Amino acid sequence: EFLKTLGNQAMTSLENAQLFDEMLEKQRLEEELNLARNIQQNLLPSQLPQPPGYEIAAINIPSKHVGGDYYDIIPIRENQYGVSIADVSGKGAGAALLMANLQASLQALASSGMEIKEMIERINNLIYRNTAMDKYITFFYGILDTGEHSFTYCNAGHNPPYKMNSHGKSMELMTGGIVLGMMPDMTFETSQIRLKPNDRIVFFTDGITESMNEKEEEFGEIRVKQLMQKHDKSSAEELMKNIVNETKRFRGKGPQTDDITLLIVK
Repeated sequence: EFLKTLGNQAMTSLENAQLFDEMLEKQRLEEELNLARNIQQNLLPSQLPQPPGYEIAAINIPSKHVGGDYYDIIPIRENQYGVSIADVSGKGAGAALLMANLQASLQALASSGMEIKEMIERINNLIYRNTAMDKYITFFYGILDTGEHSFTYCNAGHNPPYKMNSHGKSMELMTGGIVLGMMPDMTFETSQIRLKPNDRIVFFTDGITESMNEKEEEFGEIRVKQLMQKHDKSSAEELMKNIVNETKRFRGKGPQTDDITLLIVK
């Protein structure tokens, strides 16, 4: 009886010690993930430029501690700003590392003065060399010229942003090429649009349009356009909040399964 009692106590002590070690390891991983999240958030712009006559708003809501969505507004030269949004395949730490690679490449090349298509072709080759075949990035980049009131862009396989005018007429910004990192030495195309008063452009990742409710229905792109029309007099910040809140309301009690990123230029 004594040996049985002693054995039970020893087993309990060993189990408690193992659970304690697991708890310490979990705390260490949590601390590392929180550090990674802080580092990733610092890669996103802490303050968005607000050019005279324009409004810019953006938000990023990762589904996990770290995510693969990215956006940026990069001042290039007077009256010119690089506008970008991207979505890395997959989630978690691997996607976050690839996102950081994209951010570093874009920051290095955006102010170099090279043409948009050449810059994206170089980034595509860099991503292709540094990643496996199953990893790729949907990417959209454009240059907003607030002096000429124009927007020159290239869409590398990303969800087409919507540009809507004061009359509620919309168009999709689709010109570009395939996703980054899929194939080497690809060529890309650019296109330019003119901007008029009350025009707004909504850039988003599929975390918005593919948000799913309890009935497994997707939020969809039509709802985004409807919200743009409904809140046509709203500021960029207000429109952004309305789209995010409506996405959450639509999802209900369902989990957020993908990163959400939204960028609005008005």
